[in-house]
Amino acid sequence: MKLQIIAFFCILILSVKGQHTEKLSETAKLIFPEKPTVTDTANVKMFTLIDTGCVYIAGVEGMDHFPPNSSIESLYSLYINNFLQGGKAKLLAQKDITVGVLKGKEVEFEYPYRDVFNKGVLRLVYINSKFYSYYLVGENTEILKREAPAFLDSFTLSGPVNQDIIDETSNEYRIGFLIGRLGLFALIASIVIVVIVIARRKNRNNPSKIS
Repeated sequence: MKLQIIAFFCILILSVKGQHTEKLSETAKLIFPEKPTVTDTANVKMFTLIDTGCVYIAGVEGMDHFPPNSSIESLYSLYINNFLQGGKAKLLAQKDITVGVLKGKEVEFEYPYRDVFNKGVLRLVYINSKFYSYYLVGENTEILKREAPAFLDSFTLSGPVNQDIIDETSNEYRIGFLIGRLGLFALIASIVIVVIVIARRKNRNNPSKIS
């Protein structure tokens, strides 16, 4: 009987462990395995968690990265192209998704590091004049497949939401757009560097490992 009680509490602890709800904004929440590191700049807020098998990332970005008077589809295309180019990644698959009542995108991608192809799954949704991106990256496909659904599906919305496009044509906006695009490329490049550093540490600790 005591063993059954101990086993029950062990299962309960394991089921609760690794559940941290992070408030991305007043509009959105996302559940990470643990509390992520938060980096907040003028136009981009990033949430990053480096775990054993995956890197979990979420971002909230303003519209300074993107041209005014664009359709949602063209904005999604521009974001995805910038994302892939910034990380020198290859597009594997792309599909439309819905987040609540809003339209979004899901992208599967990979990029090479030495002889290892790191894979990732990205979801992207435009909400209240901001882009929300959240994704996982890792070299172990099985871990990625196991972790991705729970993480990606944990994104939830609250409060009034819309996908209206802001009409901004001022010189200040155009200057911000150019600066923002440069910042976006630098941000994506820094994320790729973090993943590469992790891969190097893994290779150093496990020199005989073959992925």
